[in-house]
Amino acid sequence: MEILANLCESVLWIVFLKIFCRPKYSRKIDFPGAVTAVLLLMASIGFSDQFALFSQYTVLIDFVIAFGYTMLFLEGMWYWKLFLIAVYNVALLGSSVLAVNTFVNLFHVDATVLVAEGNPLRIAMIVTAKVVLVILVILSRIFRDKIMVLQRAGVWVIVFPLITISVGTTLFQTLVHFYRQTSDIVWIVWLLLMVCALCFMSFQLAYDAYRGKQQKKMSDFLRKQMIIQQQTYKQQYENIRKVRKTQHDMKHRLVVIEQQLLEKDYERAQNYTRDFLMELDGVKEFKYGDNPLSTLLLMKEEIAKENGIDIRIDMDVLETTRISDLDLAMILGNLMDNAIEAAKEVKENPKIRVLIKTKGVLYISVRNTVKDSEMEKPFRHNYTTKEDALLHGFGISCIRELVDKNGGRFDLNVSEGWFRAEIFF
Repeated sequence: MEILANLCESVLWIVFLKIFCRPKYSRKIDFPGAVTAVLLLMASIGFSDQFALFSQYTVLIDFVIAFGYTMLFLEGMWYWKLFLIAVYNVALLGSSVLAVNTFVNLFHVDATVLVAEGNPLRIAMIVTAKVVLVILVILSRIFRDKIMVLQRAGVWVIVFPLITISVGTTLFQTLVHFYRQTSDIVWIVWLLLMVCALCFMSFQLAYDAYRGKQQKKMSDFLRKQMIIQQQTYKQQYENIRKVRKTQHDMKHRLVVIEQQLLEKDYERAQNYTRDFLMELDGVKEFKYGDNPLSTLLLMKEEIAKENGIDIRIDMDVLETTRISDLDLAMILGNLMDNAIEAAKEVKENPKIRVLIKTKGVLYISVRNTVKDSEMEKPFRHNYTTKEDALLHGFGISCIRELVDKNGGRFDLNVSEGWFRAEIFF
């Protein structure tokens, strides 16, 4: 029974981690890694049950095994993995404490019976604890999306389970001590109030730190929006200036051409006309609609062409109220930046394809070719080829936040040499 309980506990640990972290490698590599981690956890738990000296360090050893597995085989930031390991420890200890207290207080079972090997009541207590643990893991899968939001807290996310473990342990030890030393309920009540106040202050400090980080992120976000607006206005001003100059020069240019034709100097007239047409090419056409987003796409198109990228844009006139122009500009700007940066790494025939449709739903698709080394890597939902995501517009995470905020859906995939980002509103 002990072996089955250890197996259940170890398997649930790996399952819980994989609910919130995607595998880095294919199933052929990931599965042996998971099995190895389960066996190591079982060995650690088994030794702790057999040797009292080893049991003092089993929590640390379990932590090293779980953290090593997540770093080697699972995607995600290190602090998110620490958070998940700490949360599972809270669930593991909580389910065991709940089972023991249920049998001791509800069924009035002697605590010594629950530690006697082979006793049916001990077996029932272990089964109860593991059933509770299974239920907690199932609930974590059901509420996965809501729990994943905690990733936005950054490194501060690990504070919450650590506070829970620390305060819970302190509270338990202190209550046991006071219960043995005094029967005065007033002291115990005051102690509970002090611990609760300390817990509240700790959470408040952690929350303030989180809010500070979010405000800084919002400040950077607004700065990026300002840069996009400034670039848009600059491009529009440049187009207007060129149009006015062309209108002013048009009459004089036509007079020169007429004079050359009268003199039958056809070659000079042809060369002059060709030069004039080349100047007209410098005035960008608002072929994607007469709005700031059109200018944004024109800018990105020019950048792509300057880098030797074959870019094609198929776009309906953007007239939608599903999302604000600023949010849409941020999304398109980041998608185009990502595509350009990735396509620049392709040595032969780099391509970008943009499709934007507004009939029924707002559909945005941005595809770009990727180099072979990127195709060999496992797909990641935070995929980016940039070393500095902030300077390039916060990358995929920024796009995902904006899409979620506006009630859309964001899908990414890599196949047959193409990286595709699709958004539905």
